[in-house]
Amino acid sequence: MKTRPYGLGALLGVCLTVLSYGALEAGELHYVLELPLSELSLDRAGEYTLVSFEGASYDAPPSYPLIPFITKRYLLPRGTKVADVRLEALSVKTTYVEAPVYPAQPPRPLTAQKVEFVGPREEVYASSTPVSDFEAQVLYQGLLEGERVALIAVRPLRYTPAEGKLEVAEQMVLTVGYEPDPGYTPPVGITPSQQRRLNVRIKALVENPEILAPRVTFQPAAEKNYRHAIVTPSLLRDEFQKLADWNTARGVRDTVVALEAIASSFSGRDLAEQIRNFVIFAHERWGVEYLLLGGDEGLVPTRDCFVASYDGSSRDTIPTDMYFGCLDGDWDANANNTFGEMNDEVDLSVEVTVGRACVNDVQEAGLFVGKVVVYQDNPPQGFASKLMLPSEILWPDRGYSGDGTNDAIADLAHPGTSIAKMYETQGTLTRNALEDSLNAGVGLVHHCAHGNEIAISCGHLNGEPSFYNWQARGLINAGKMPVYVAISCLVGAFDYDGFGGCLVEAFQWAEHGGTVAWVGNSRYGWGTPPTRGPSECLDVSFFEEVYGLDNPEIGPALATAKEENAWWGNVSYGRWSIYELNLHGDPAMPVHSREPSEFVVSHPPIVEGPQTLYVTVSSQAGYPVEGMLVCARQYPNVYAWGYTDASGVAALEISPTPGFLELRVTGANHYDWVDKNILVGVRRAELTISPDTTWLDAEIEPLSSSFTISSTGTDSLVVTQISPYQATWIDSIYPTDCVLAAGEGRQIEFFVDTTGLPDYIYLGKIRILSNDPDRTIAYHPVKLIKGDWPDIEITPDTLAFNMPAGDSLTLACDVTNGGRAELEVSSVTSSAHWIETIAPTSFNLEVGGLQSVAITVDTAGLGFGTFDANVVFSTDDPDELERKLPVRLHMGAPDIALSPDTLEFFFSWEDQSRNKTEDDLTVSNEGDRILEVTNVIPTRQWISVSPPTAFDVEPDGSHDVYVTVMPEKLGQGVYNAHIRVYSNDTDEPMALEPVKLLVEEIPPRICCKPDTAVMDRQTMRGSFWVYNLGMRDLVVKEISTETPWIYALYPKSFILRGQDSAYVTMIGDASKVGAGPPVGIVLVKSNDTHNPEWEEPVKIGGTSGIAEALPTVFELSEVSPNPVRGRCLIRFAVPREAAVSLALYDVTGQKVRTFVDGSIQPGYHLVLWTGEDDIGRQLPQGVYLLRMQSPDYSAVEKLVLLR
Repeated sequence: MKTRPYGLGALLGVCLTVLSYGALEAGELHYVLELPLSELSLDRAGEYTLVSFEGASYDAPPSYPLIPFITKRYLLPRGTKVADVRLEALSVKTTYVEAPVYPAQPPRPLTAQKVEFVGPREEVYASSTPVSDFEAQVLYQGLLEGERVALIAVRPLRYTPAEGKLEVAEQMVLTVGYEPDPGYTPPVGITPSQQRRLNVRIKALVENPEILAPRVTFQPAAEKNYRHAIVTPSLLRDEFQKLADWNTARGVRDTVVALEAIASSFSGRDLAEQIRNFVIFAHERWGVEYLLLGGDEGLVPTRDCFVASYDGSSRDTIPTDMYFGCLDGDWDANANNTFGEMNDEVDLSVEVTVGRACVNDVQEAGLFVGKVVVYQDNPPQGFASKLMLPSEILWPDRGYSGDGTNDAIADLAHPGTSIAKMYETQGTLTRNALEDSLNAGVGLVHHCAHGNEIAISCGHLNGEPSFYNWQARGLINAGKMPVYVAISCLVGAFDYDGFGGCLVEAFQWAEHGGTVAWVGNSRYGWGTPPTRGPSECLDVSFFEEVYGLDNPEIGPALATAKEENAWWGNVSYGRWSIYELNLHGDPAMPVHSREPSEFVVSHPPIVEGPQTLYVTVSSQAGYPVEGMLVCARQYPNVYAWGYTDASGVAALEISPTPGFLELRVTGANHYDWVDKNILVGVRRAELTISPDTTWLDAEIEPLSSSFTISSTGTDSLVVTQISPYQATWIDSIYPTDCVLAAGEGRQIEFFVDTTGLPDYIYLGKIRILSNDPDRTIAYHPVKLIKGDWPDIEITPDTLAFNMPAGDSLTLACDVTNGGRAELEVSSVTSSAHWIETIAPTSFNLEVGGLQSVAITVDTAGLGFGTFDANVVFSTDDPDELERKLPVRLHMGAPDIALSPDTLEFFFSWEDQSRNKTEDDLTVSNEGDRILEVTNVIPTRQWISVSPPTAFDVEPDGSHDVYVTVMPEKLGQGVYNAHIRVYSNDTDEPMALEPVKLLVEEIPPRICCKPDTAVMDRQTMRGSFWVYNLGMRDLVVKEISTETPWIYALYPKSFILRGQDSAYVTMIGDASKVGAGPPVGIVLVKSNDTHNPEWEEPVKIGGTSGIAEALPTVFELSEVSPNPVRGRCLIRFAVPREAAVSLALYDVTGQKVRTFVDGSIQPGYHLVLWTGEDDIGRQLPQGVYLLRMQSPDYSAVEKLVLLR
């Protein structure tokens, strides 16, 4: 479905002139919409046709044809409302459906009860008149921060049932007429932060954000400029202050407001209305954008809203915290003290995003705050990029499951996301699997299943037990806590007090893990099979925000999801679904959906005073990171924040004082970056003058020159006066004053007048007065030569000797007279003891003359190295009475060189013939003295250097160091390190040799066990295991069979990590066993290139049931994988019922984990272990002993745990 502005001249968007508030005109908006016939899907659903397209919505009454429509949102000019909407079809195409269009079904609550299928209404389906037409209608008009947003249904399909004819308006013109709103009140001013958020929300929400007019903004007083408020009883205030401090530190300025203060300061018919009136005040006066209700419903009240279902058969009061965030109206238009009724004119647009911490005491409040801070500040690796999607069959009578909704969410996920689809339809949804996955750590969960106040279902049709609140409180996934979302009934009924609170509260209260946030229903959800219902639509929209934004925040993500689905509020069950979906968590919390990474942050030096600080934020790969929150603080002078733009730059207006400033960067999918000690320098001017001296020759015209003054400080340079000083012959200067910004320069010109001056070398100055505190008065020397004077010149500039020790050598320099008079050199001397002789030591030179001076050095007794000295010429050159010639003596030195440029190694687990794990590092001496290597040290433990690591290398010689790498404990990847070589090379005392190692893991390798799977003849059930013996992911694409007596296999596809395994269940049909064959085949297709199609034999077990598949002896199998890097499978066999103990011991003999301790039934058993002890703590790496004991058996396996 495509949208574009209508390009014809008469139909160009907004036809409105806003003269002033209240002076509004009517007008029209015109847009072209397109729906190509090729985008229409006509899917056969039994004896009917299901019509759909991407983004389709449905609202047909039960028994009528289920014809989809398009929802579009448009912003109206400020102060207007919709007058009418019209749809004109410009281009129509016709197609025909073979079967009638599916009849709409009544909405269903998410309960397990069966609802009878409603067949088509006969008179409608027999009609030769279209039952739908090309038209548009207004579904909803809401006010978002005073801006009118209209949600319009566009109906592009016309269906004539009797003919099976379906007409598609491929191109349409939508006209939205608007008129002045008589109830319009000019909106109050908003803060710049609220304006920014409004711009972002309008851009994401409507088709025409360009017509949003600027608003009057105001900046609250610094002490009241809050973006976030926490409302809580005084008892819990100190705990929530810790969260407020965290939010404030990262740029979401927060305040904790005592509930008692609100009750005594704000009017309202009850405490809930008083809280809402406070929120309105805080939003308009302080700029509050987020609200956290800090307490369970018994401490901080919610608002119970009344809604009856579509037919009146279901009705309830629904606890909703939306009441505190949708601030237009009072939610009780008919003034009957029953809130949120369908006729109460509730505006569903969210001004303040709301979350709740359902806590009852200080301990629970501290737990909530700690989880939120840890999740943002220092999340661990290994969970955030995991998406878990449990789904069960919701309405068995129609075969409708949550798989389609979860598939849609999976399609939204980032590339590389680890997705676990636990589907009842595939046999992969179990309570144990859910609990194990949560304990291992996942980042996001969407659960499509039934539920109640204390449990969520895990496949009720398969007889699988539900997951209860007591299990949620026992989760041990500390640090790796997900954001959990579910369509399930009542799991978020936070007004429920039985059995220790509702399921969501149990997750949130788990002391050693649980969840960091929940989005769940306080009453039961609603669906509309066979199409997606309101509860599903809301959740999919939420995940669109989470996966679609660079820095999604959970509160705004939920608010946007509700606004995008506001049209559901037109029907009672849709309004019900919107009300009941509440956030349990901090609304300002970013949501992780990728593995967290580090920011790279840069900024220019900071000085005191007003300035714009540009902070650049990028990824470790060097790419700019957009949407991240940057905050600068220096109490009490600076509190500034901003979000990075597409270039990764945030601009902060600051005015610090000298000292230190704190800078913090936070955002989704990243670790908190903070520097609390950024130096704020003193703002000061600094004057720099170049060149050091200006020369003028009176014989060369013109008699003028220039020099440059520069502002090289951190403040503007103010030069108040530039004038001659002790130089009457300096005639004029331009300019005589100037102001230079930091970094600027200016050329100063001056002229001299030599009239009446006798021959001489004149030394004068130009005085410069400025605000440089260290040089308020500065001088620039000016030398004027008039007349004939000698001028000494010496070449080369430096006399360099290169020689070995114990020798002497003589070199010469040339002295010339470039002046206009004879030069007298009265002495040539040096204080360096190694300069043995100088000849001649005095001489005279005519104009243009040249004299060579021989200098001899003696190196006896000198070590190697470089020595510097000067030879001093005393002259009658008035400008250079002493001229120094630098002399450098290089006595030779060692010069280390390493080869090759990089030591490169390769290791493959699969083809070890290609491996290169050893090489020589050649240490060469390119100098002329002996190189003494004192040590050779690798920087990583996987590099080994063979002795000797100390040796001498003669000049032009070399020495090979034998280097090996040990990659066995490394995973696949490229590893970089260095070898440090320490020596007596004075220029390079520590030389670095780069080392690069490429480790190639075993590709996916499939193996199925047992060698022949067994299906029990009595139950016609069987199973086998699929193992990945490789180290890379094994993608099982399809599991299938042509064996007639095997009719079901699940799961049919999955992904296995390296050294992991999966369980495949088979279901048979006993009536077809006689048709043969005696041994069936299950085909497992995967990405194993060596065995892409594994054939697993299956035979029928004897009449004794599964006895044929039972082990005959006790056995503790080898742990796989071993060493253990993440998790492993422990397998053991028990031939008969027996008391069995299976436990893990450290090397001191202390038991650290008990896996089994009690009576065990006969069979093959497996335990999945992820490295924790009995109380959920991660064990340190090392060697452990796994011991299995029974009355007749004892075995021990060594297990190596790596971190």
